[in-house]
Amino acid sequence: MTRLTFDRVDYRSTPTASPILGEVSFSLAAGEVAGLFGRNGAGKSTLTRLAAGLVLPTAGRVEVAGICTSTRDPDIQRRVGILFQDADRQIVGVTVEEDLAFGPENLGMEPAVMRTRVRSTAERLGLAPWLRRPVAELSGGMRQKLALGGVLIMEPDFLLLDEPTSQLDPWARREFWEILLDLRRERGLGILVVSPRPAETDRLERALVLEAGRLVFDGPIADLWAAPDRVAAWGVRVPEGIRWRQAAGFSVPAGSGGNGGGAGR
Repeated sequence: MTRLTFDRVDYRSTPTASPILGEVSFSLAAGEVAGLFGRNGAGKSTLTRLAAGLVLPTAGRVEVAGICTSTRDPDIQRRVGILFQDADRQIVGVTVEEDLAFGPENLGMEPAVMRTRVRSTAERLGLAPWLRRPVAELSGGMRQKLALGGVLIMEPDFLLLDEPTSQLDPWARREFWEILLDLRRERGLGILVVSPRPAETDRLERALVLEAGRLVFDGPIADLWAAPDRVAAWGVRVPEGIRWRQAAGFSVPAGSGGNGGGAGR
């Protein structure tokens, strides 16, 4: 099974600086949907950059499908896609078609294959009628889908989401997640969500928590909510739905993220 693996990973911005991440080890399998929680400055953004090979560990190893990121193998950039909060940071084309074609063109993909992939990706995301239209004419929700398309067209094994729905309305968020979970079922896409929104935690199966650069929790998300005092000490808020169940004396269902609440960034 394809995996994204951190093996005792340390990261420092300079050799003499304090570690931003220390001794972090975990493995995410293709097809898993996990959330990465932690307070501001815990190291979440650094972890995602390491996972995508954008920076290299100071010590330890990061591997994607058995390929160590220190090799600078360009296949890592294809296998791990990142979607940021601000879609405009990732959109480079003047038209929708140009933007979707950017990644495949850079890979030297054959034109016929590229055209087929651009068309199928646009249809999958509801962007086919807009292929020849300027990106400037798209709504915020459509631009976020276009940014997602620019990642998915590379057919990654893992998708790292850095608060990608924070600027979307509730309807667009639901549609966005329906697309992601369909792709997870169809392709076995592994998904890691950084600082999930309150309404997104019930879609997660697993939780990772960083505190001061250390991985302090890795397990089923229902287990995360089982010790609210410990969770609060890590700067993570228990979702409102979970807190209500706990206050009423009900157990938290396995795999439940509840409704409401959220995590600090």
